Amino acid sequence: MSPPTYLTQRGGVWYVQVPVPKPAQHALGRKTLERSLRTRDHVQALHARHEVIADFHKQIRNAGKGPEPFDAAALVKLAQELRAAVEAGDVKPKVAEVDLDAALSALLTRRAKEVDTDDEGRPLLPSPELAAIRKAGAVLSGTDSGMLDLLSERWLKHEESSSIRRATLGDKRRHLAKFLKWAGGDTEASSITKPRATEYVEEVLLPWDVTTDTKRFALNTVRQFYDWLEVRGIVTANPFDKVGRLIRDAARGQHEGDGRRSWQPEELLKVLRYVPQDDPMWPLVVLMAYTGARREELCSMRVKNVTETAMFNPSGKTPSARRMIPLHPVIQPLVLRLTETSADGFLIPGLLTSGADDKRGILIGKRLAYWIRKAGITDEALVAHGFRHSVETQMEAAGISLRLRQQILGHHSMTITEEHYTDPASVERRAAAIKAVTYGKDVTALIRNAAKRLTIARAAKRRK
Repeated sequence: MSPPTYLTQRGGVWYVQVPVPKPAQHALGRKTLERSLRTRDHVQALHARHEVIADFHKQIRNAGKGPEPFDAAALVKLAQELRAAVEAGDVKPKVAEVDLDAALSALLTRRAKEVDTDDEGRPLLPSPELAAIRKAGAVLSGTDSGMLDLLSERWLKHEESSSIRRATLGDKRRHLAKFLKWAGGDTEASSITKPRATEYVEEVLLPWDVTTDTKRFALNTVRQFYDWLEVRGIVTANPFDKVGRLIRDAARGQHEGDGRRSWQPEELLKVLRYVPQDDPMWPLVVLMAYTGARREELCSMRVKNVTETAMFNPSGKTPSARRMIPLHPVIQPLVLRLTETSADGFLIPGLLTSGADDKRGILIGKRLAYWIRKAGITDEALVAHGFRHSVETQMEAAGISLRLRQQILGHHSMTITEEHYTDPASVERRAAAIKAVTYGKDVTALIRNAAKRLTIARAAKRRK
């Protein structure tokens, strides 16, 4: 028996009609809930009905439960609605003030029964609740235009409308929330001075147990927010300009390296002998070891962007990442085999997507760590990123120039133009440079033998 569509048609117009169960009929005062979809098109009605059905089912579930307790957040929402009504001319300002005062009085009376009170019987409310009450008053009076929390939401919507990745937007939202928690959401944006900005870095960011890059990104998020405020004249100057130097100075000399190291030939050989060759991880490890490319670059590499001697990354998030990646002679037969047998158009088939941006390489780090440990290697500094160290270290030892190494690995800060993809001299120099990478004859023999028959038969599966 097919599930109900909850659709009915009258006068050519489609309606959603949901029956109300008997226990909820008394509370809702009706036997059915009905709403017009305002369309005569059946296909449109099928798509539009879901939101209405969900709303009706929510009403049915909540029937008889009684209204939710009115809290400080609801007071702010009421203030926003009253402000909109005043601006539209539907409510007089004095009437709106009386309505908000009545709601506040009812809230305080209820809270006085739930929390401790002072000598005059007023409830001793926590700071966030007091801030929300002050905010409600500012919203109604129209003096809230400079509040950090409201401005931050406007800025995040502005960022969302750009081409920013969803994951990056989520990171910015979290970092900005961290700043708002410290400063107070109802604080005026203009009250954050250079000394206060310095305090934020020294009190919050420097003691934070994360990498230096994460601290810098968190600070840059707040600085970008204040750039946006400055452009709009909400603040006269950005208090977070140049305070990033505090993070660089504090970090200098405290850490050597990044906690990751290069791979040794015997370690690569051990992993390649342990991982099944029909698993997507096997060719991915080989490609990382001989190209130094980032795992996401390889995981998202499409067959159409691969030639016999090079791979082209046209969509890196920085100009230097968009580059030609030379193929080492040892892996050229393997790459050819992968392009000929790919079942989904990707050089490494069968990978799952994950994260806000549906990236194919996010889950690889954990999978590789699993195989490394299973192979008997316990050093936690040996990770996927270590292959970039391996490639760069070997090229450096062979006398390859810093500029050329940076171009191959996508580190260089220069703007990469089309010339760098197609210039024959550049292609030849990179091809010669990558030949400096070697992991010994045993690894070479294993890869060349695998290239003759390798077929990716294992596809990753999501855990249930």
